[in-house]
Amino acid sequence: MECPILIRRCVLLLPFLLVPVACGSADQNIQAVLERTIAQHDIPAIVAITLQGGEIVEAGVAGVRVRGGDAAATLNDYWHLGSCTKAMTASMAARLVEQDTIDWDSTISTVLPDLVDGMHAAYREVTLVQLLTHRGGLPKDMIGTEEWKRAWKRTGSSHEQQLGFVKDVLAMAPVGPVGEFVYSNQGYAIAGYMCEVAAGETYENLMHREVFGPLGMESAGWGAPLTRGVEHPNGHKDDGKPSRPHGDNPVAISAAGRVHCTMADWARFVASHLDRGKSQDALLEPATFNTLHSPASGPGNSYALGWGVAQRGWGGGTVLTHGGSNTMFYCVVWVAPERDFAVLVACNQGGDTASKACDEVASACITRTLRK
Repeated sequence: MECPILIRRCVLLLPFLLVPVACGSADQNIQAVLERTIAQHDIPAIVAITLQGGEIVEAGVAGVRVRGGDAAATLNDYWHLGSCTKAMTASMAARLVEQDTIDWDSTISTVLPDLVDGMHAAYREVTLVQLLTHRGGLPKDMIGTEEWKRAWKRTGSSHEQQLGFVKDVLAMAPVGPVGEFVYSNQGYAIAGYMCEVAAGETYENLMHREVFGPLGMESAGWGAPLTRGVEHPNGHKDDGKPSRPHGDNPVAISAAGRVHCTMADWARFVASHLDRGKSQDALLEPATFNTLHSPASGPGNSYALGWGVAQRGWGGGTVLTHGGSNTMFYCVVWVAPERDFAVLVACNQGGDTASKACDEVASACITRTLRK
């Protein structure tokens, strides 16, 4: 068992959103910022892209694919996105909603009637939108449970592994009242499976058909980048030691955070959310993007569908953000629709040092572009 949890920092996403982004140095180019960050934080590699007007205006990478090795990380490498997958899963679900394949208010019991008998009664009327906003009462932490151990041991198709996990999770007692925010990878796993059943297609095929294909994200896949070949970064644990090359989380929670791709392909997805449905070939209608970017109703709520929502002066008001990690990679994205700006940062190490390094690079990119 390589990786016991999917996301460390996004479980704490709401407190993080309250911390102002610090100013960086506006006179350093992105390459200098990345090299300085590598030296200061002793991480193997880090990469960043800045978008403005839907176009990449700055990109850089520094460091090596594996600590102790000579192969330099490149902009063509695949990087693990962890929980930044969630916005992609929500976008796929939104495409199905627009096609009338499923509704935001579709309930678990309606879409998955065969599972009702073994389901805790509290989950029967939980809706797709509640799962995608972490308001379904689903468990937050599965570590050490028999259900999590079984998720690791299961074999067979992705559909079979997801079905077994969904059955197990739905039999567990809720961790709180339905409607209250509890960050849950398990909720996203169920949402992904609901979409799969409603569409009669595997989750992975749906993602290629509805998101990756339309956006030209040809590099997108699941699991550790090195499962796609040797020309990609190895992950590293928070102590800086290289992890098992193919180490990742169980297939059952792909919808919550197992996507990898190049930074340019991730930028294509982020650019679609900057555009917000204005372009002729937009991924979704403007009203649907508005739904994806709007937090659930209620005082103090700051999580939408796959996005944290905050207010930032540098962003001209409302900004979107998320962090992601499989504990061996870390990434973060900030999106400022009012400024038509976004910054994406990733590194091949997990833990607090990696998250701090990515935040500092994101801050420097914001300073260079928006605070000059």
